[in-house]
Amino acid sequence: MDYIVRATAAGGQIRAFATNTHDMVQKAAATHDTTPVASAALGRLMTAGAMMGIMMKGDRDLLSLTIRSDGPIGGLTVTADSHGNVKGFPYNPNVPVLISKRHKLDVGAALGNGTLTVVKDLGLKEPYSGQVDLQSGEIGDDLAYYFMTSEQIPSSVAEPHLHLQYADMAVSGLDDSQCPIYPISDMGNRLRSHDVPVH
Repeated sequence: MDYIVRATAAGGQIRAFATNTHDMVQKAAATHDTTPVASAALGRLMTAGAMMGIMMKGDRDLLSLTIRSDGPIGGLTVTADSHGNVKGFPYNPNVPVLISKRHKLDVGAALGNGTLTVVKDLGLKEPYSGQVDLQSGEIGDDLAYYFMTSEQIPSSVAEPHLHLQYADMAVSGLDDSQCPIYPISDMGNRLRSHDVPVH
């Protein structure tokens, strides 16, 4: 079963998220008949959508993440709500397998240059929209850059861990806005965690 673990520290000034979205990514890959690199790209953005979706507070809040790019995949679109429900698709699911110099699936090469657009419908008169240029195309770097420039939240988004099927995803994010510094040995005593199912 897929899930997101949330943790907070420093009186809520630090938020951390870790996810397991294996089932969601496997289902999306099967639905869209994606190649491994397209599965990795879609899985990373869908995982990000799930994580960002549960950050929203309203029951009817909606989020969309759109990447438009000049690489062979062309782009990706993902939508999510505040309950962990996510769907998405790649513009071109049949991208050939691209391997980086680090012997990993080269999502950055599959996406190329482009933009990441985030739209949040929070039930206000106008939805919130922010857009940034892709920094690496690996999605984690691009999300961290979006959080910093568009929402002024210093963040770190780790690369997913992929098993041999290329679709077993685990992405973690750290939102360290207004972050006081604590010794590592003290951090475990300050974290409170909560599981959230992902659909």
